[in-house]
Amino acid sequence: MNSKDKRWRYVSMGALFVLVMHFTLTLVYSIPDVKFPESLKQASNNYMVPWFHQGWKLFAPDVPNYQVFLRYKVPKEGKWGSWQEPHALDSFRNHSRVYYMSKKIG
Repeated sequence: MNSKDKRWRYVSMGALFVLVMHFTLTLVYSIPDVKFPESLKQASNNYMVPWFHQGWKLFAPDVPNYQVFLRYKVPKEGKWGSWQEPHALDSFRNHSRVYYMSKKIG
């Protein structure tokens, strides 16, 4: 095998590795309910959100900056509970995408 064939093989293997990593991280991000390792979910969020997550700049490129907090009430035992933040409930705490995005708000 000559050096040109070896270089072509290395380039091909590198491109294949990049494609496999891209599609793996996209798959992990797209189906968050499947039990993937937490480190893989975090890597997926870190890869997908900055590059592929749709932001408001698509619709309003000059949005003014505000300090915004997301809070809500949920019913408990027939009464409304106190105001809570998204990462306060266990169901949200276990959902990696909601918890990650709630930390990015504000």
